[in-house]
Amino acid sequence: MSRPASSSRDGNDRNMIRSPFVHRASNLIPMTMRLSTVFVACVFSLAFAHSASAQSIGGEVVEAMSAQPLRAYQVRLYYLAHGDSTQACDSTTTDERGLFQFGGQGTGPYRLEFGPPASRLTSSARVEAGTRDTAIAVRFKVPVLELGGAQAFSPKEVQEVAVIPSSNLLKYPDDLKNLDVTGEVVVRFVVESTGHVRKGSVAVVRSSHPGFTRAVNDYLRIAKFQPARVGGIAVPQLVEEPFTFSLSRGGVALP
Repeated sequence: MSRPASSSRDGNDRNMIRSPFVHRASNLIPMTMRLSTVFVACVFSLAFAHSASAQSIGGEVVEAMSAQPLRAYQVRLYYLAHGDSTQACDSTTTDERGLFQFGGQGTGPYRLEFGPPASRLTSSARVEAGTRDTAIAVRFKVPVLELGGAQAFSPKEVQEVAVIPSSNLLKYPDDLKNLDVTGEVVVRFVVESTGHVRKGSVAVVRSSHPGFTRAVNDYLRIAKFQPARVGGIAVPQLVEEPFTFSLSRGGVALP
């Protein structure tokens, strides 16, 4: 089973975007936002009118290619002015529209971190709060489809894992059943975002009999899974599953 890859970290000064739209009471003042991630295709900043004495940091998280909102997507806030950038001061998940919002901790730099910790999807943006009534909003684009196309996600990287369908299409080989032969086949394969098994991806980890292996391969060619999802978007996932052929269980047992 594959493991999540290392996350991206802060970028360099060429990723600085300057926005003049931070609103404090009735006066417009400039602010600087630092954006940092290897994988994010594009991020833009905006700020909106907000009541004095209330600081907020929020925004929208979308898929980079489709612009679909990422729902129930993890967002963590780090207040860098405290000197400890390893402990999040707050965390939340996006709503159905891909929106999130935090209350600020004070003036100074913050880091917003998006996605599952320590995975290929982890990306970040650095923002600066110039005043205690600064209102900051970020539209953050995560290349979920691009990353999934390059390499299928592991179960730890997705929010909803691929679900195996009913076993009624998986047949117990008659010759082995008549001989009371039982056994197990463990296979590794990729379930595409369509729910079908990727052609050529099936690899046998271990098998107790070639007849059981053929039965599992025949089943996977026609099976339709519920695909894995990230932020509500269907993505390819690497799956490893055992298929048990047991007469005492009445036939074939799936996970």
